Amino acid sequence: MNRKEYNDCVAAGLKGKKLGREERKQEFCIVAKTCSGKAKGREEARVLCSQPKEPKPPRREGSASCNREASRLARCVSERVDVSQVNDAGSLRAALDTAIKACQCPGQRIK
Repeated sequence: MNRKEYNDCVAAGLKGKKLGREERKQEFCIVAKTCSGKAKGREEARVLCSQPKEPKPPRREGSASCNREASRLARCVSERVDVSQVNDAGSLRAALDTAIKACQCPGQRIK
């Protein structure tokens, strides 16, 4: 069954029914299971829809967007730290702190 046939089947199954929110969710699940072929009839679909959903796996740490953000921050900080003014660990920390604040909050005045 292609997508259009599936959508038409689901639309026909829900057409003309005046249902509340929870009833509509249940009816949509039943119709969708029947139209997709996952259930052979309404009773089988009702049983499938009443089963609890499996929990989604947790998101991984270090996702691509996090890596891009870290890379962007590193590039921004490296452009703002003036190495010629760094004499010791204290001045390096201060320079990095100022640069990181400027990179995280662009457009804001940093003290």
